[in-house]
Amino acid sequence: GINAEYGDIMSSSEEEGAKPQGSDEEQKGKKRKAPAKKAAKEKAPAKKRGKKPPAKKRTKKDPNEPKRGSTAYQMFAKERRAELKEEKPELKFGEISKLISPEWKGLSKEDKKKWEDLAKKDKERYERELEEYKNKQKDDEGSDEDDDNGCLLYTSDAADDLLCVD
Repeated sequence: GINAEYGDIMSSSEEEGAKPQGSDEEQKGKKRKAPAKKAAKEKAPAKKRGKKPPAKKRTKKDPNEPKRGSTAYQMFAKERRAELKEEKPELKFGEISKLISPEWKGLSKEDKKKWEDLAKKDKERYERELEEYKNKQKDDEGSDEDDDNGCLLYTSDAADDLLCVD
């Protein structure tokens, strides 16, 4: 109607898909959402803020699996950390790390070579132990297949009294 409020005209015109009425100056001041976006928002489920999805459960690591090789920096840091902790026992772990990092960056190529050679040897150790570990895993899997019949071996006297179940 003629005496209708601007909001009433907007709601009825949006339903009909018509452009809102009013002067160009009024239109510039108002921001309008497209009807398709509005409909999509109404259909989409509301997102909850602040909640993270549940973390995926990690597979448990075999404690017999060999430990990975250390990097040159890790080996350098381990040795320097012990030295610094002895000199300044009041320093915390993070503070020691802040002292070690610039030392590592400042080392010459010749000094770093010592640590890189140690890291290379450790990597070779890891690869060798990992290969042995994998071979052992394969051997263990093969032997399990033979023992899956559910029977135990007993002396011939006791075997007559037992029943095997497959």
